[in-house]
Amino acid sequence: NILTIGLAYNDFLQESLPVEKYDIPVKIIITETQVLYTGGV
Repeated sequence: NILTIGLAYNDFLQESLPVEKYDIPVKIIITETQVLYTGGV
């Protein structure tokens, strides 16, 4: 039961954050007991 959500910060937060720092999609992995954030910052 693992839900994986990919967030592209360069599209979603383009107006509020520097794009060059968020050009890598961030994967949010949600399990029953914990939430893991992986990706580039």
